[in-house]
Order: sequence, then C-alpha cells, then structure tokens
Amino acid sequence: MQKECRKLFVTLLLNTNINILDIKLLVPKLKNDLGFGSTEFFVLRSNTKRMLPRLLFHITKSKDFREKAEKAMTGASGHRRVPKSFVESYPIPDIPISKQQKIVSEIENIENKISDLQNQLDRIPEKKKEALQKYL
Repeated sequence: MQKECRKLFVTLLLNTNINILDIKLLVPKLKNDLGFGSTEFFVLRSNTKRMLPRLLFHITKSKDFREKAEKAMTGASGHRRVPKSFVESYPIPDIPISKQQKIVSEIENIENKISDLQNQLDRIPEKKKEALQKYL
C-alpha cells in the first residue's frame, strides 16, 4: 500500500518497498514498518509471488547494479540522477521463490557474520586499553 500525503509532500511507504535514492539505497528495515520519503527516489515493489522484496533489495545493493546505475546517471554534477529507464530495464533474474529464499538466507547469514566480526573489531581498542591499564 502506498499513500500520498499531499499536504506534506511526502510518500508513506511500507516495509516491502525498496527505495532507491539516486545511487544510495534506503534500507527497508523500518521501525513500525513505515517510513517517509521525498520525491527524489524510485519505489520498487515486487510481486511477492515472483520476487522476494529482500532479494530485490540485495540486487539493488549489488556492485553491478550500483556501478551501472552510476554510469547511466544524467544531469550536471550535484544534480545527477539515475534515469527511470535504467531502473525499468535493469535485468532481474526470474528465480523460483524457494531458491530466492536460500539466496537471501545465505546473504543475510554472511552479513550477520560480518556485523558480528565488525563488533568484535570495534571492541579491540577498548580491550587493549583495559589490558594496558591493568598491567602498566
């Protein structure tokens, strides 16, 4: 469901939408499953019987999508935009839902491992400081 709030010039978005802001992406993990946005992005809504929204999100986050989108940008610097025609013509693979679920699960398991490792790395300087204080 997408509902326009004309008075505020914003669009109410549901959690299953994938929003592309020029070359940056807005993550569809929204508190209360709702968010607001401006007029400067495309909203991709998948037919959930054929494409999982999370897989569509990962496709639009992919290096291939982002590099090709950047090359397709039009306009002057500071006002460059990804044309609608690029988004409409970007090839999206037709994969069975069961395989999509496996792909998304594998990607998100890897992302969780990366996040866990990043958290461990972030804590190392504090652990070093504690060790130095303890022994010196």
